[in-house]
Amino acid sequence: MPSDLQLVSFNSFSNNGSPITDKYIPLLKDYCPVTCNLCPGATTTAPPTPNPNCYDASPQCKAWAHNGYCDQTFYTCAEKIKWCAKTCGFCTKGACKDH
Repeated sequence: MPSDLQLVSFNSFSNNGSPITDKYIPLLKDYCPVTCNLCPGATTTAPPTPNPNCYDASPQCKAWAHNGYCDQTFYTCAEKIKWCAKTCGFCTKGACKDH
């Protein structure tokens, strides 16, 4: 098993744009498949772009959410989206369902 220093150098090697020759592929697959981007069938997905129109209208949303506001059925989805869409995670259409 390679030492921590060897793993660091593998990671640096893979991240600095140096070409990885075929002779290193088996070793990299064994010791750093995730970092070296060598996992079988792995794909990377860009993180979702935040919706600039999604915000909390109340400064109390974090406290309300902590007390169950986002999950309770007493308030309608329209009310929860109006006041605390961002904190409650209701920025995408259909994320909140009235019961």
